[in-house]
Amino acid sequence: MEYLGEREQTAASRLQEYFENEPGFAFEKVAGSGGFGVTLCFRNKNADPNGHRMIAVKAPTWENEDVPRERQSLRPLVWAQHSVTLLAVQFESENAEWLKKNTIITEYLENGTLSSLKRRLGGGYPRRKLPNRVLWAIFLCLVRGCVGLAYPPGSRTKLPRNPRDQLLETIPDGNRPPRELYHGDLHEANIMIGDFEPREHRNFPVLKFIDFGLSSEKEDAVSGNIMDIGQVMCNLMWSGWDISDLIIDKNSANILDPNLDDELLDWATQCIEDDPADRPSLSALLSAIRPNLQKTYPNIPEESDRFISELIQRNILDAE
Repeated sequence: MEYLGEREQTAASRLQEYFENEPGFAFEKVAGSGGFGVTLCFRNKNADPNGHRMIAVKAPTWENEDVPRERQSLRPLVWAQHSVTLLAVQFESENAEWLKKNTIITEYLENGTLSSLKRRLGGGYPRRKLPNRVLWAIFLCLVRGCVGLAYPPGSRTKLPRNPRDQLLETIPDGNRPPRELYHGDLHEANIMIGDFEPREHRNFPVLKFIDFGLSSEKEDAVSGNIMDIGQVMCNLMWSGWDISDLIIDKNSANILDPNLDDELLDWATQCIEDDPADRPSLSALLSAIRPNLQKTYPNIPEESDRFISELIQRNILDAE
């Protein structure tokens, strides 16, 4: 049960009340809350068979600029597989204009965040760790997400009809300059876990960036996003207070797994270098990470298909 403060409860109640007059939707649950406001989950009764049957509706606790900013940032990303999908929804009630102006409506992702996964893994002692194969898969998802921010894929005039239409983010040929979109709030709680899919997510579900309310166009946005995903990766591997120590001492006792792949650690720590010029490019990261998805680590039991499958089932798919 999601605890709501007074402001969040007021916003949630108003949102539920407005949706009660929308015959095509049914309230399911409170999906989350925080500084941004509150997010509620509704069932879309009129969804296409292959469309989004569950939607997430986010409303702020007070009027601010985050809603139009987030909507503007998400619109070019509707085809991107590693960013949450902004949905176009038709309303019928007298509250339609308020809902269109004051809410962000996206696909609903039911498997939680990287933060919730990390919390479940850290719930016991000794703390459970993520296998190298899972960490490589997570790393690739994060890089793909950054590629999508820089080079949004797909049509600017059409919308995907269902989740299967979304595209894998790639760096285009030629000299096309990147879109300088900095997420601004990229951490484990703003990276959600989606579903499995056959291209790069057969063994670990796709990850999606959410919460673009602090996003902005700025110079060095690509490098800034790389810094942030490097921080996320290091947080998944490290139990110390100061992650910058990883650059100094990669053999520290605070590294959670003695079997951690040195190459994985090296690429993650390069991403958090203080000087942006010392951080790897998106192209270099893709070239380095993709081949490592084929590694098997045959002498480490925790890297087996069975162990990873059970870890995902227990800590993601079956988790409450």
